[in-house]
Amino acid sequence: MWLAVAAVGLIALVVLGASFYARGGGPVPSWFPFQSRLGDPLSASGPAETALRTVRLAGFERAVVGNGDGTAVMRLELPQVSSAADVEIAWQTGFAALAAAYPGDDRYAVQVFDGSRSLVEVRGKGRAIRAAVEADDGDALRDAVEFVFLSEEGVDG
Repeated sequence: MWLAVAAVGLIALVVLGASFYARGGGPVPSWFPFQSRLGDPLSASGPAETALRTVRLAGFERAVVGNGDGTAVMRLELPQVSSAADVEIAWQTGFAALAAAYPGDDRYAVQVFDGSRSLVEVRGKGRAIRAAVEADDGDALRDAVEFVFLSEEGVDG
């Protein structure tokens, strides 16, 4: 009896494997058990995930991004600040990530933090920032933005 059940199970498994092989792989059918209900993990990322992955690849471990009313904002935390160049590299990286992830937004802003201490907010018009990022022109990017130093009260308020 058990031998017959095992044989039927083995045959079913071979048929299922052969059907996947014949299909050439691809996504698992929706009727297949134990399939994640979260969707396809290899589907295209949304803009926020794209921006966060970009800054993560650039070495920033902590960042938050969002957009609304045509403005995309990124908050970057620097693990360590040893010179002004660290801060400049951070906000330039933030703008590059925002320009790639939110190409249709009118304004961009990057806030840079050292731990919980706010350092600076850099903001500007989307079209000028995108042009400077696409041209890989640091001087044009500096000219396209304005710097606002954030007070401790102004960050949360």
